[in-house]
Amino acid sequence: MATVIENKKNGKTVSFKFRAYLGRNEIGKQINQYTTWFAPDGLSPAKALKAAEKAAAEWEAKVQEEYEKEVLDPIRKQQRLINEAKTPFTEFINDIWFPLAIYDGEHKATTIEFYNVKYLSLI
Repeated sequence: MATVIENKKNGKTVSFKFRAYLGRNEIGKQINQYTTWFAPDGLSPAKALKAAEKAAAEWEAKVQEEYEKEVLDPIRKQQRLINEAKTPFTEFINDIWFPLAIYDGEHKATTIEFYNVKYLSLI
């Protein structure tokens, strides 16, 4: 079951932090996922805690399912990491800078391959 921690401010609960333990990696380090959940307004502290525990159980099941899919399919994990790394800057590099600066016909094939391997593999 996910760990539920109350985040309080001035004695009032403002949110709940969930932690799901997913296992250990190949070097023995724990793998955990975290998220913050905000309770709907108008709930008593006891009802908010009960709702948080229910939401934590649902969230943990979803996180565990995604983690198991990634363990079985390492390509899926790699693709997720690549998608998370994409930013407007990486789009600029791929769509504007590389075509203008590298693929301009003035560079050798080895230079182009260097940039493709070195930098495009990172993003």
